[in-house]
Amino acid sequence: MKKFLLLFGASCIITAAFVFIYITKYDSVAIYDGQMVSAMFQIRGQKPASDLIEIVDIDDKSLHTLGQWPWSRNKIAKIVDNLVASGVGIIGFDIVFASKDNSSPKKIIQDLQLDVVYLEQMMQTLSGKSAKILDYDEEFGKSLQKAPAILGYIFNFDNKFTRNHHTPQNKAIIIQRYVNNVQKGIPHSLDAKDAVLNTPIVQKSAYSSGFLNTFPDKDGIVRSIPLIIKYQDVIYPSLALEMIRAISGVKKISIIYNSLGVESIQVGNIKIPTDRLGRMVINYAGAQHSYKYISALDIYNNNFNKEDIKGKIVLIGTSAPGLMDLRSTPFDEAYPGVEVHANALDNIINSNFIASPSYKEGIDIISIILGSLLVAFVLYFFRPSIALVLSIALVGGFVCLDYYLLFYKGIMLGGYLTLSSMLLIILYSFGMNYFIESKQKTFIKEKFANKVSADVVDDLLTNTNTKMLEPKQEIISIFFSDIRGFTTISETFKEPKDLIDFLNLYMNPMVEVILKQKGVVDKFIGDAIMAYWNAPNKIKNHQDKALRCALEQITLLKELNEVFKKTQKPQIKIGIGIHSGMATIGEMGSDGRSDYTIIGDNVNLASRIEGLTKFYGAQILISDDFKQELQGEYYYRHCDRVRVKGKNKAVELYEVFITKSEYEQYEKTQKEQYEKAKELYYLAKFSEAKIIFAQLNKTTPHILYEMYANRCATLIKTPPKMPFNGIYTATSK
Repeated sequence: MKKFLLLFGASCIITAAFVFIYITKYDSVAIYDGQMVSAMFQIRGQKPASDLIEIVDIDDKSLHTLGQWPWSRNKIAKIVDNLVASGVGIIGFDIVFASKDNSSPKKIIQDLQLDVVYLEQMMQTLSGKSAKILDYDEEFGKSLQKAPAILGYIFNFDNKFTRNHHTPQNKAIIIQRYVNNVQKGIPHSLDAKDAVLNTPIVQKSAYSSGFLNTFPDKDGIVRSIPLIIKYQDVIYPSLALEMIRAISGVKKISIIYNSLGVESIQVGNIKIPTDRLGRMVINYAGAQHSYKYISALDIYNNNFNKEDIKGKIVLIGTSAPGLMDLRSTPFDEAYPGVEVHANALDNIINSNFIASPSYKEGIDIISIILGSLLVAFVLYFFRPSIALVLSIALVGGFVCLDYYLLFYKGIMLGGYLTLSSMLLIILYSFGMNYFIESKQKTFIKEKFANKVSADVVDDLLTNTNTKMLEPKQEIISIFFSDIRGFTTISETFKEPKDLIDFLNLYMNPMVEVILKQKGVVDKFIGDAIMAYWNAPNKIKNHQDKALRCALEQITLLKELNEVFKKTQKPQIKIGIGIHSGMATIGEMGSDGRSDYTIIGDNVNLASRIEGLTKFYGAQILISDDFKQELQGEYYYRHCDRVRVKGKNKAVELYEVFITKSEYEQYEKTQKEQYEKAKELYYLAKFSEAKIIFAQLNKTTPHILYEMYANRCATLIKTPPKMPFNGIYTATSK
């Protein structure tokens, strides 16, 4: 009875909690539902894409030959003319021509405040023929008048942004059915504040237009596309919807509402299921290039198979990374935006829909309750080994059902909270008891006895919990130290044992300093030491403890080297790199062989910073992120703004002076000139900076000054792109 009350009582609490989260905080966890859907798309893989849809791609090849974007409109006009001559069915532009063509001869002459009519008359007099100065926008407009073309435009949703007061071209007749049935207070449309439209001469020449907006989910993935947006109390169709209307030869678009908002949108005989705001879930065909791409250059040069275009739906857009029309989808992180519209068209043409129905919320809540109760039932009525297998089978069955509904019935439900509640109840039923707690304490002693100080182990045992060693993310201070020229040192020892003994003489006191400052020794990497602070237990001011550890080690090393000198052993020099940031920490490894450690980009960055100490001639090098969190009084010198190997983001690096007297000597003799030289360097005044750096290196030789003098010399010979950001890219570790 006690087991029943504990299990079902906890199950009810967990279930109620997840239902409450769903009702009140679903927006915060919807991202995980989206990630489940993305994973299912990945599992499903590629499916056949419609061969009726072609993409004319403004790709890198086109840009290389025809010039950088935007092209002059006469080039676009030629592409349109060649498509029309090939019998294209319809053309959709995933491009906005928002301003006049500045390369147009007529526009250039007008900008020079010359009389266009007079110049045309002069040309006619000289040539004896009718002459007209070209307006590329007019030329493009003439091409559009002969083409079945739908232009694109962008809605803006920022209250502070206003571009114009015009309205988009809209030839569709919008009919709203049962809109009065929508409950009061429930939003049922996306409301735009402004629009980025095509220039009038271009817009009036096209048959129609549709908006291009796509909105990613909170995780940045585009999983749906709005088919309608309201602007100034008028509803406008998307590019895909307007193209379907034009293809269908109908004038009306019907928006069908229920009590919760939009239920579906109908064009001719096609009924498109949407969410309450009129967004259609995209059933992606697969990764990018699922549809046939033809280079815009080939269309421009009329170097393509006309049968590929005849009667087809053609979208003109770009896959070139430099034009920034890339989206993240369940299949790709950089997916051409034009292909998102191609998928939407494909879904509508072939009625290959995935619906997020209005009754989804009710089904999701029932799913949470039933899933949780089924798992609890299995865990209570079956012995542990069988219960574990059956409960995992239930979880797997639920995932399979979600997959089946998504791709075979076209219904997208929210499965994350149901899955989470089931798994949480499973974990609870096999949860912590006295035996597990005892084993946990033994485990902690084994794992940390040689890595942390005794009082830290005691603290871990006092506050132990079953989740303490599970992987998590935490702000960590990460420390790397390395012996300079260790290979040369090792060659001075004839016997391996002598080398190991010597290395231990160095390592033992260094480790004692780390433990003294409440740090954790993560591992020894040959002659290097990796340590960290603020895990597994919290350490107040862990950045200061890490830096104090480094300063004490450098001071202690001087004493050790005096001893080594007397015993005729090699002198040791070390470099220390410290960084603070988010890292994943926990028990990692394989079954039977694992370790409590940290991983992540910030760990790699700390290692790279240590590697740069010899490059800048510093004993201790820290990042700006680490420096900003320090509470104590220390003395620094800014070294560089550097992009370390394997990273895109630049980091500010600082050398830490070991003693106040060292800093005072630097402040007295070098600081003013060094900071002046650095200021000139960042202002891209390399010649002036080089003179000061060279003078500094002459009077007070230092690797840092020599490095900057050489760097300035290089930049003088090969000037960088402007504006100069001062970022140096490290090419080695």
